[in-house]
Amino acid sequence: MKFNEFNRAKSELSIQEDIRDGKTRISGPVAYSLESILKESVDCINELKSTTEGQVNEEAIKQLADELKIDDKELIKNFNEGLSYNIKAAYKLGLLNEHSSPEDIKYIIGAYTLSFRSALSNFKKFNKEEPSNNILNIAKKMYLLPSNVLQELKNKFKNNELADDRMIKRFAIGNPTNPEAAIEKALKVINELKEKYKDNELVEDWMIKHHAIGNPTNPEAAIEKALKVINELKEKYKDNELIEDWMIKNFAINYPTNPEAAIEKALKVINELKEKYKDNELVEDWIIKRFAINNPTNPEAAIEKALNIINELKEKYKDNELVDDSMIKHFAIDNPTNPEAAIENKLKEKS
Repeated sequence: MKFNEFNRAKSELSIQEDIRDGKTRISGPVAYSLESILKESVDCINELKSTTEGQVNEEAIKQLADELKIDDKELIKNFNEGLSYNIKAAYKLGLLNEHSSPEDIKYIIGAYTLSFRSALSNFKKFNKEEPSNNILNIAKKMYLLPSNVLQELKNKFKNNELADDRMIKRFAIGNPTNPEAAIEKALKVINELKEKYKDNELVEDWMIKHHAIGNPTNPEAAIEKALKVINELKEKYKDNELIEDWMIKNFAINYPTNPEAAIEKALKVINELKEKYKDNELVEDWIIKRFAINNPTNPEAAIEKALNIINELKEKYKDNELVDDSMIKHFAIDNPTNPEAAIENKLKEKS
């Protein structure tokens, strides 16, 4: 990178930091002058694409998107949405106004482009298996979030087992203005609810987290309502050996509108899968139930994928007496992203 290009990039990143620090809310009506800037930004983008620096950035973003398995149309759509957010934030902070030149607008575009690229690069390095919608949801919010937001939050809460990856991602995407404060608030509520329900064996930690995050206004009322439904369903299905307590809790909480209908549908799928795999000793009932409930769209495809992983792991560890079939099945199903790494970690614990 030439000296002038380096200085420009440094200046652009500094602008982006100013925008991010402003924590600007971009909702509300669009002023005419801002509308003009947004329209002019289209021409500015096309001009930037014709420069060497613009071509380098565009190619780098496309390559990162390919490696992260991001669809081209989704990439363009989310990049443009994020750019619009960024320009609105810059306008509300006074970094752009009706007197801004095309060069001023290009600086804001360049600042956003570098941050968007940096976000994709961070995902490639640390969270390559992350779903593309999560990656894009964070990358396009560079007007609020640093590109390494997930790493920062994970490091911040690494010693708190309640703040898992799913929770961190949820707040990074859903509360971009201040995800750390949102997590702290949720953790406080979770601990209060854990204390309240510590003697109730029906209330598990995952249920408390679910309602503390999903029903922040009144999680206690949501839990009480769920408990009522759980007890009703336990009574209804008490003579059905296929229905276990964990399944009832799952349906009561994840299908609150009509849990009974969801259970009946799942039972139908379970029986069909039991018939299909009755001669396959690898496919136990618990595996069928797990996929019928957790992969309702296509449980059969999920089972087939799991079976492929199981057979590959059985071959890999066939000479390791510490790794039995039960362990392989467990990690293939509970750690589908990287079951081998999970097995290796387990072996280290045993050694």
